[in-house]
Amino acid sequence: MITAERDWGRRYPPLLVIAVALVLAILALPSALNLPEANPGQTLEYAPVPGNQGQAPPGGNLAALGLGESSAGLSQGGGGLGAGLGGLPALTLPPGQGAVPSAKQCVGNPPRQTEDPLSPPCVAFFNGDNGGATYQGVSRQEVRILFYFDCCIQYVGTTHGNDVSPTQTYYDLNAAPQQSEPVFVRALRGYSRYFNARYQTYNRFLHFYVYYGSSDSNHTTMISPEQRRADSVENHQKLKPFAVENFSTFNSQAYLQAMAQRGVLNFGYSALGTGVFAGHPSTYFQQFSGLVWDFLPSLEHQAKLVSSWICQKVVPYPVSFAGDPTMIGKPRRLAMLHTTDPGFPDIQRYAQLIKQQVTACGGNFVADGTFPNACCGISLDYQESAQNEANFKLQGATTVIWGGGLQNTDPQAATSVGYHPEWILAGDRGLESAGNAGADDQSQWAHAWSVSNVLKIGPFEGEPCYQAWNSSDPASPGPGSFDVSLACTMYDEIRELITGIQISGPSLNPASMDKGYHAIPHIASYNPKVPACFYDPGDYTCVKDGEAAWWDPAEQAPNNTSGTSGCWRLAEGGLRHLIDQWPGGDVMRQESQGDPCNGF
Repeated sequence: MITAERDWGRRYPPLLVIAVALVLAILALPSALNLPEANPGQTLEYAPVPGNQGQAPPGGNLAALGLGESSAGLSQGGGGLGAGLGGLPALTLPPGQGAVPSAKQCVGNPPRQTEDPLSPPCVAFFNGDNGGATYQGVSRQEVRILFYFDCCIQYVGTTHGNDVSPTQTYYDLNAAPQQSEPVFVRALRGYSRYFNARYQTYNRFLHFYVYYGSSDSNHTTMISPEQRRADSVENHQKLKPFAVENFSTFNSQAYLQAMAQRGVLNFGYSALGTGVFAGHPSTYFQQFSGLVWDFLPSLEHQAKLVSSWICQKVVPYPVSFAGDPTMIGKPRRLAMLHTTDPGFPDIQRYAQLIKQQVTACGGNFVADGTFPNACCGISLDYQESAQNEANFKLQGATTVIWGGGLQNTDPQAATSVGYHPEWILAGDRGLESAGNAGADDQSQWAHAWSVSNVLKIGPFEGEPCYQAWNSSDPASPGPGSFDVSLACTMYDEIRELITGIQISGPSLNPASMDKGYHAIPHIASYNPKVPACFYDPGDYTCVKDGEAAWWDPAEQAPNNTSGTSGCWRLAEGGLRHLIDQWPGGDVMRQESQGDPCNGF
């Protein structure tokens, strides 16, 4: 049995120990759009009315929306059934009923679907023909959505104690709850009620199913591609879903490919349990164009986001934030620290792209160091780390660029040899977490910056992922529970899918979803909690911007229950930037003592 017992803020698992990373990525679709005319005469159209020539106002892209005309079938506005978050009544959905109330409680001005600032523009009412069976997994009454999870994980410390993931087990969330359901099933029951009650689904019920997959002979998640494909065949034959939210880990792509070959749309954070994730390569999405989508940017986009910051803020300027005062003011000499772990090809490619791009803009690399385990080396890598840091010092490297991957021995080794350079962390949604940095050598991290696509996150009770569950489930746990941390890892991926269903219009199919997503205009975000989220031509990923942050060992990060101190302070208050649009001047011109701590 694989066990996910750990101090969540402090340490991520080795490769053979799988657990969901405590990563809260509040990423979604905050943009003006044209609702695709799948059924002309029944579709409410939205037209963007930018308030500031392509720049979103402080409230996010949704504040720039203007509403078009509505037909007899659809209408927008604030009327309808239900109440706001915190007061949403229990939604009774008898098995087999399918239909949900057609009037929705929209909020805001201009109105959006829910209190979540990343929810789509409001479609409050539908009273037309939804077209019936417009695609596999779609009928006049429902849309079938499958959630695919790994088996064999024990989550220690949930509200049900030690929570064990079963093997080869289905859950129909439109049926009565079973005794002792796994934590993700409990959370998804709340999310099912929330999205059905609040989003416009054109009289179709969003029918959630959960399947916990196969195990290998040792009862672990290290299953083969053949086993993943066998799971996909079983799932498709039994359910024929419209879409799958794939939260599996090892050989996850085999499952995705098999589902896409059967025409199933694919969403989900497939690196949920690996601790670090730089992004899927663009070819991952393009092999099945229009069937594979993700909130997070592609690997290539994320690498360019990091390297553009380094090229604009680091390469042209002398050393400014090293721990060794004798380095300050000298020309920057770069060292690259990266993993050779074969289990993380995305992290390997990530570092390679960053080095290539920084070299192309004039970066002077004088040394290179590697570590064998991308998650997490701990003391196993100390010998390699000692060699890395001794060589970096010998070569006169002033600035270490850490190209993703988790281990804590290089900072320790640097201190042991009296080496205190600048550190730049290429965000991989693990390396830049507060718990990870807080557990490492603070004399080194006090001179570290990170570049990441994560958003500004406050205490969980104020985050949409918690509010959605809490508002729709009277038995939901408190915001400080481990259950909520796990549930929040799924929320933005689910919201992307359900948003796509709404903006597709009544005639739901992959083409209408593709049209809806690609209608989102390219508008920058100036809200630290809202990403610039749009889909370029031939692109199937959402987030396009990021932020820079500096480590403050003296503060405490929100949501960090590990007992470690320190936080990543969001430069410029968390202001987000597109590629090549970072502010002028050296790194330190972005830093201010008033910069807020992030809860990521």
